[in-house]
Amino acid sequence: MNLYRTDECTFPMPDGNNWLDCSLNIFRNTHDNSSLIVSRGLIPQERDFEEELDYQWSILLNSVELLHTEPRQRRVLPMSPALNALETDCSFRRGAHIHHQRQLAIYRSDPREMLIFTRTALQPFTDEQNLYWQKLCQSLCLTQS
Repeated sequence: MNLYRTDECTFPMPDGNNWLDCSLNIFRNTHDNSSLIVSRGLIPQERDFEEELDYQWSILLNSVELLHTEPRQRRVLPMSPALNALETDCSFRRGAHIHHQRQLAIYRSDPREMLIFTRTALQPFTDEQNLYWQKLCQSLCLTQS
């Protein structure tokens, strides 16, 4: 058995290669109700990084009314410059609420892993939130899996 480590504990995973880490970390700001979500997963063999982003985007679009979206832009991560990173902003209506979202998707080629940072808010991003996003992108240092 392999040991799996989290910040809180270490536990054994059952034998076999059929377990994928698809975990989420969700951080909510109690002052303004904004969120920072960190998600991870493996990209299926039949899609490349951008095709997987398109696929996930199509799933979201089935449940929201898109109000605005910026094209994906390459983002250089100074602490991890060799990694392929793409950034985008959008706003959409889900139910009665308008959501503002900023996303940074990072591709790690071995083992075809994707890490996505998503910042969401119910109001347009403030200067302070924009500054935090820039700091996140400038200081993000990925570790080896």
